[in-house]
Amino acid sequence: MGKLNIAHHKSYHPYRRDNIERVRKDEEEAARQEAEKEDKMAVADAEARLGLLRERAGLGTTDDKGKGKAVEGGTNTLTSAIGTGMGAGKHINLFEDLEQQEFMIAARASKKTTQSEVEKGVALAPSAKDLNPWYTDKRASKQTEEENDNNQDEKRMRDMAFKTINDPLTAITRRLATHSSSSNDTRAAPPNNRSKNKRFPRNPDPPPPPPPQPKQLDPASERLKRESSERERALALIRKKKREMAGGETPSTVH
Repeated sequence: MGKLNIAHHKSYHPYRRDNIERVRKDEEEAARQEAEKEDKMAVADAEARLGLLRERAGLGTTDDKGKGKAVEGGTNTLTSAIGTGMGAGKHINLFEDLEQQEFMIAARASKKTTQSEVEKGVALAPSAKDLNPWYTDKRASKQTEEENDNNQDEKRMRDMAFKTINDPLTAITRRLATHSSSSNDTRAAPPNNRSKNKRFPRNPDPPPPPPPQPKQLDPASERLKRESSERERALALIRKKKREMAGGETPSTVH
């Protein structure tokens, strides 16, 4: 079965905004007229009840025409009041009409709410939520990008710290620093006097102080330091190779 396709620029297209707006206005006008009609009916009913109560109280009315209308319009109300009042063996309720009027107003409000929910039906146009999906929100996208950047920075720092700790050059640098500090302490010790050693027993030398721990640098500084040391080592090897080729001096070990 074929599908009926209506061009969007046609005036009778149901999804056009002007048609949707016209339908909405018509529905609002109909609801307003219905509410006015119900209000008029409630006022007329209240006036009829008031006339009946006055008649029962013996006050009467000055306008015979109005009285006739009130009596004619409220016959059923009077019958119901008598049936629910003295005829049923109950006390007379002077506020029965007000209570019933309040009940009618509450029922009408609940009816309007139910009708408004039912009348919505299937939407002819996308809702505000559909027109503004979550991926078009600039604040949400910006917050997501910031979170991704923070996660990338944390991951990069963890990887750099792991590489720095497990780098063999870092371990070699620490060991060389420890060895150089211990050798400097040994060379700085003063020479012993033999004559004093013969007369007085020599006290045992105090234990050497523990080697200073190398300062923990940030990964960027460690990387720069490592690159500079490798560069110096490469330059030293190049100079040594040039001297060997020139025959200026014998080869020597580069520390």
